[in-house]
Amino acid sequence: MGEPIDILLNGKKTTLTNDVFSLAKLIETLNLNRKNIVAELNGELINQSQFDNSILVHNDKLELIRFVGGGTV
Repeated sequence: MGEPIDILLNGKKTTLTNDVFSLAKLIETLNLNRKNIVAELNGELINQSQFDNSILVHNDKLELIRFVGGGTV
């Protein structure tokens, strides 16, 4: 297994353990619903179908935006 890595997650330094290196695993670890997430990795939007194949590496810059619905019409 590899060493933990540091990434910038929504502007905050975050250390990932060696079992959380894919974008999908990180979203799962954060208890987020991947269907409600938009991800930008190093300035590029990542399609939800690519979350499993998007591997995070040291010094990556990741922005996760969660859509929340609510209210009345």
